Amino acid sequence: MTSKRILVSAGLVLLFALPGCRSAHVTSAILYIDQQMYQKAIDVLHEGLEYSPDEADAFFYLGEAHTKQAEENVRDNEFLAAKLNYTTAYDYYQKAKAMDPTLAERVQESLMYSYVLRNNDAKNEYQGQYYEAAEGQFRLAYACLPDSIAPIKNLARMKIQLATDSGENQELYTEALNLLDQVLAGNPGAYELLSDKANVLGRLGRKDEAAAIYDHCWPTIPTMPRC
Repeated sequence: MTSKRILVSAGLVLLFALPGCRSAHVTSAILYIDQQMYQKAIDVLHEGLEYSPDEADAFFYLGEAHTKQAEENVRDNEFLAAKLNYTTAYDYYQKAKAMDPTLAERVQESLMYSYVLRNNDAKNEYQGQYYEAAEGQFRLAYACLPDSIAPIKNLARMKIQLATDSGENQELYTEALNLLDQVLAGNPGAYELLSDKANVLGRLGRKDEAAAIYDHCWPTIPTMPRC
């Protein structure tokens, strides 16, 4: 190696070491992501965190790498692996945002991109009457952005529709009820979902429970439909 190249390399090392500059590990990870070598990016980022555990960019790009892996999983019909990667990506994005609030906008853009992609695929599968595939995509959309109740709400309503169309399928109504309870656990005041729950309870023959929901919500929402 020539003396000029040695000086250039030394200069790069010093640049990466300066406060506020992106570390060499993160820079390498970005290149690996661009080359679609996502696991390599993940490995090098974890290696870098052993030396700089407070580098927010490292957690952001771990989110990016896991998101890209999830997209590959979806293309390969590996939905369980995709769900795990989306969930892992979400956790890393949140950690990056907590460590460096200036990353909040970039985090939101990345999360919304994945969420919209999966949610649109779910709706397309539903319109094509590929209901199992639609369910998988709705669940992936929720894994991408668990802050949104829309994917689980839409999945529950899909099951209600299928249960009605198939002659009051009690098993599907029960699945819909479980999904609604999942969403309502964190959003007890979601009156539209409470209306859906009351409807399902009525179809399951649990009329007293359905009536209790309507009686509770009626004074607040006078236009709420009743059985």
